[in-house]
Amino acid sequence: MIDNKIALRKAAKIARITLTNEEEERLVGEIDEVLQVFSKVDEFNESVEESKPVTERSFREDKSEKHIIDPFSNTKLVENKKFKAPKLVD
Repeated sequence: MIDNKIALRKAAKIARITLTNEEEERLVGEIDEVLQVFSKVDEFNESVEESKPVTERSFREDKSEKHIIDPFSNTKLVENKKFKAPKLVD
């Protein structure tokens, strides 16, 4: 297993970040916490039964429907079927 402090130093070097000793210690602690959470997730995944493939699928029938949507229905700033807005460029 990779030492987290070494991995952190490599990542900091790649990112061109200089870390103080205090920052390193704090970040290594945070990395350890994250890895502990992931190990718990791994334990959970091992206890879950693998799902079985679906052999028969049912799909809904495709239906084409015409929808009439008025894009100007929720605004009063319309003129000649165009949105009205303040002039940005002279």
